[in-house]
Amino acid sequence: MTRGLDVWLYSSDDAELNSQMDEDLYASLLRTHPHLTFISSHKSTAEAHFELFHERFSRFGYCHTSLLSPDLPFNQSRLSKALRSDMIYLDGGNTYYFLEALRKAKLMPSLREFVKKGGVLGGTSAGAIILTPNINTASYPTSDHDENESGIEDLTALGVVGFEFYPHWVDQPAYNEALLEQSELIDVPIYGAPDGGGVRSHAGRLTFYGDVHAFVDGSKIRLNPFH
Repeated sequence: MTRGLDVWLYSSDDAELNSQMDEDLYASLLRTHPHLTFISSHKSTAEAHFELFHERFSRFGYCHTSLLSPDLPFNQSRLSKALRSDMIYLDGGNTYYFLEALRKAKLMPSLREFVKKGGVLGGTSAGAIILTPNINTASYPTSDHDENESGIEDLTALGVVGFEFYPHWVDQPAYNEALLEQSELIDVPIYGAPDGGGVRSHAGRLTFYGDVHAFVDGSKIRLNPFH
């Protein structure tokens, strides 16, 4: 019996704001000394972000952590080790660059297979967006979006959850109007999560952390936080 797809989407990587969600994620790993792999979004920030990731989760107990940077060379042995992890976690950064780096490194099929086989998959901001069917939410509003410096046109992402995710959501007109407009164009909900908030999708059941709002068919709906 498999545990079902277990996917965690975070708005931010702030350890204090995410304390309850982090604690629940760590507890879900079941093993006493889990192995966690951090996949960086850009080689320039890989080490610094990895250190913060290690500090976040080592608070809950001893764990093995390792770093994989898709925009730096790595061998098959290192990839195999990552795919044996209890959890793989995708970094935040520029969503377009990160998606292109994962594609060039041929990691997308491996990540899908990893979570289908029972591995826990998580991500922050850009990394969380990449867990969804596409990265459209990185493109709006016009006042606050990622620059597509890579010029990629295919915005298809991992699609391991059946909704779209908007990190760093703020309850202000510029964000709400863009999300409401987009929600009328698609057939799945968009979950807007403020920093410190997020969504867990486990075996078809959703758990919301923080003041998450759903944007569906042109309507904005406040969801009751789990904690």
